[in-house]
Amino acid sequence: MTSSIQSDVIIVGCGPVGVVAAHLLGKAGISTLVIERDREPYDLPRAVHLDHEIMRIFQSVGLAERLLPQLTMPAGAMHFGADRGVIRQFQAMVTTDRLGWGSDYFFYQPDLERALRAALVGHGTVQRLMGHEVLSVEQDEYSVTVVAHGDHGPVTATARYALACDGGRSKVRQCVGIALNDLGFDEPWIVVDAMVHTPIVMPNLIGAPAGVDMQRVMFIVGDPARPTSVIPGVGRHRRWEFMLLPGETAEDFADPQAVAPLLAPWLGSQPYELVRCAVYRFHALLAERWQSNRVFLVGDAAHQTPPFFGQGLCHGIRDAANLCWKLKLVLDRTAPPALLESYQVERLPQVRTVIEASMRVGRYICTLDPKAAKQRDVEMRAVAMRTAPGYVDIIPPLSSGVLARVAAEMSPTGSRFIQPPVLDSSGARKLLDDATGGGFVLLSNLPPDSTEDMRGGHIKALGLKQFTIVPAGDHRQCSHTGTLMDCTGELLKWFDYYRCCGVLLRPDAYVFGEFSTAAEGAAMLRSLHRQICPVEVRPAMSGVT
Repeated sequence: MTSSIQSDVIIVGCGPVGVVAAHLLGKAGISTLVIERDREPYDLPRAVHLDHEIMRIFQSVGLAERLLPQLTMPAGAMHFGADRGVIRQFQAMVTTDRLGWGSDYFFYQPDLERALRAALVGHGTVQRLMGHEVLSVEQDEYSVTVVAHGDHGPVTATARYALACDGGRSKVRQCVGIALNDLGFDEPWIVVDAMVHTPIVMPNLIGAPAGVDMQRVMFIVGDPARPTSVIPGVGRHRRWEFMLLPGETAEDFADPQAVAPLLAPWLGSQPYELVRCAVYRFHALLAERWQSNRVFLVGDAAHQTPPFFGQGLCHGIRDAANLCWKLKLVLDRTAPPALLESYQVERLPQVRTVIEASMRVGRYICTLDPKAAKQRDVEMRAVAMRTAPGYVDIIPPLSSGVLARVAAEMSPTGSRFIQPPVLDSSGARKLLDDATGGGFVLLSNLPPDSTEDMRGGHIKALGLKQFTIVPAGDHRQCSHTGTLMDCTGELLKWFDYYRCCGVLLRPDAYVFGEFSTAAEGAAMLRSLHRQICPVEVRPAMSGVT
């Protein structure tokens, strides 16, 4: 006998992307069903890196502090050339006074997944159907139906929307007939994960800075004899990635002992425990479309990125954050379904930019010709001489979608807004998003009595919150409700830099637009309302979930 479940949203896949989507929808109070083939998280490490934006998303669902003990912050990254000398180096940033979190973190995926899954019990609107494999996906004008099979037979799940978070071999993507486009990058690498009891060594690498904890540095070695990456982990976990050379096959490394000579320069004779040794093909793939009516591809189901910037998982979690706030507005009938069409419009250019950058980096790392590698090193060192070592943010601003019209030559529209600590009216020090509560937020340093014309009905419709930013030390004004003290000065520096007096933020903390007067702010709010609610949304049809 087939059982039936109804919800607002079905999420297929309970990996990191699917479980974060479930947290986002659960916090929004949306009825959500998660369908997952496996009962327990995959027990081997795959993704290892996330950045400050992902920590901010974890923060938005109350998980950042809970996950921190499972994360480690790196000191940076170093690229070495064919002569084993430094080509360039990148410094990780501790950005807590500006962005709220460090620029980069590493994690051990099985532990992170278990923590994310365990925390789902806090959401009463989220159900999980574990150990169920999807058999079919069908949809009509009003709903999407997923049939899955488990130990007790088939289950039919019906919802208004479905998210395919089921990875690169997505069954849902196949069911709705969406193809993947190959962007022309396909390189096989040997990925080795090991538990190491003592520090790694630097095998004939020249120029590593003194005093740096080598356990917290990522090494990329562009040696044409064998391009190699060494990635730090949490605790004793370390990862090595070795390029598979012409003539070698995956079968050559089926025996774990075959990788011992590759690890020896880094580990010497010290003992280690091999966690995994596998050959992976680093791909660059994009789905030809990310939406099929009521079904959305999220994460690896929509795109696959070479790992040279560690952005594969980050892409998927950004997808979830972008899509889930829009789903809430549509499911609440604040916005029409057409709002969801901005998902791919906004995310695709960001993902494509990072994929293309990863391909470029991958091609120069994968250089096997010694002469070409030497020339590459000369050119890259010349560039490095003109560039100070530091943190490089490769995620571009949003270029289109739910954004204000850009008039100024230098505009922050579409960028991720900063998140410094502030003092609220009670005197409590909090990160900005915790102080505002998220959602649509308007921040300005205008006097409260000058912003009366920004308090229209559209504010109530979108749940928008307004806050007045006051300088550090102005405790008298900060005691008023709706004020936040800029205790580090970063918010007012941001306003000065962009020559504005206020900013309107979206629920995903991207900048809808900035303004310089109360009248401009009011016009911007009307523009947001028109984009979100271009026409009155009709009530749901009778009988439709």
